[in-house]
Amino acid sequence: MISAVSTVKAGGFQVNLQGQKQAGMGHTGTCLTYDASSLFFNPGSISFLKDRYNFSVGGSYIVPSTYYQEKSPGVYNERMVVFPSTPFSVYGTARFLQDKITFGIGVYTPFGSRGIWDDQWKGRFIIQEIALKMIYVQPTLSWKVSDKLAIGGGFIYSFGDFYLRKSLPLQDSEGNYGTAEIKGSGTGYGYSGGIFYKVNEKLAIGLSYRSAVTMNLSQGNAVFEVPSYLEASFPSGNLTGSLKLPGTASAGLSYQYSEKLLLAFDFNYVQWSSYDTLSIDLENNTEKLEDINSPKLFKDSYIIRIGGQYNVSQSLNIRLGTYFDKSPVPDDLLGPETPDMSKLAFTSGMSYLIKKRLSIDLSFLWIEGLKRNFENTETGFAGTFKSRGFVSGIGVSFSF
Repeated sequence: MISAVSTVKAGGFQVNLQGQKQAGMGHTGTCLTYDASSLFFNPGSISFLKDRYNFSVGGSYIVPSTYYQEKSPGVYNERMVVFPSTPFSVYGTARFLQDKITFGIGVYTPFGSRGIWDDQWKGRFIIQEIALKMIYVQPTLSWKVSDKLAIGGGFIYSFGDFYLRKSLPLQDSEGNYGTAEIKGSGTGYGYSGGIFYKVNEKLAIGLSYRSAVTMNLSQGNAVFEVPSYLEASFPSGNLTGSLKLPGTASAGLSYQYSEKLLLAFDFNYVQWSSYDTLSIDLENNTEKLEDINSPKLFKDSYIIRIGGQYNVSQSLNIRLGTYFDKSPVPDDLLGPETPDMSKLAFTSGMSYLIKKRLSIDLSFLWIEGLKRNFENTETGFAGTFKSRGFVSGIGVSFSF
């Protein structure tokens, strides 16, 4: 039952929408200094924001679709009902001590989604419903070492909750299957650091790292509904455990090609392999219900991002970008809990300056999940997944 937790945080639940300007440029940002949202992409870069005080707030509306088709004969298919999610971000920065030190704080949602499969679908004994929500709070300091170099670092506090539901292949006298539900909440800690170097007036390079965060599940419970003759073997009760969210190393560069055109490139290396074991401690154990210590074989993955911004006028900027996001889940571990696949995305966006230091930022993303055939060696479940998503976002940036 608890094995469904194993993919609760695969790429399909990772949300990369932490800045509206950056989202329009393929979510590049390691070497960009647009507004306070730079705190997420590279803590060192906030020392190079133009104004002393910067504030940014934004949100996105995600409309995804995921489809399953059986392996053979290939006639049966099912659609996962993925509820639209609304990741948000809030940032603020302030510069002190003769402009050498910049303090900032950010609140953002790097993981979150909710999906439901039909109660009678073929994979109901693996998963029927799954939901995850994580929020990060990141206070940050940046030191401007020179007119070209800055370094920064921050502390990450995370909190969130998850929920899973599935059928059990245990029938009562009327033919109804049992059900299992698991839910919980927890907190975790991590850190972020970055270096920003302005080579010259046109070229900037940067490196950043956001650590893995281990969520310690302190408030969880498992609930089983089974035939009366099996209730003693499947007692409901509390649970504890941990859930490791991956770290990300990023390298990027930006180049001011002309007075109007800015180009950017980012490479993200996501450390999914740090998630090596799933451990769940159930309060009540029986011969049929044991604690979980399951090894996992997720692989490190990468994201390649390219974007550009063109200044149409003093008040209007437009943006385009693209990225490729490699799935971390091997074919033999893929399942309907989070039917993850490599993704190709195309992005666009714009900013309109209402006043000199006040802008409205818009973004739009089209994300295509590359069709994927799989056969899970643990569950025997096999078939094909494909997905597609549309994301629209809006933000406001203000500085003085």
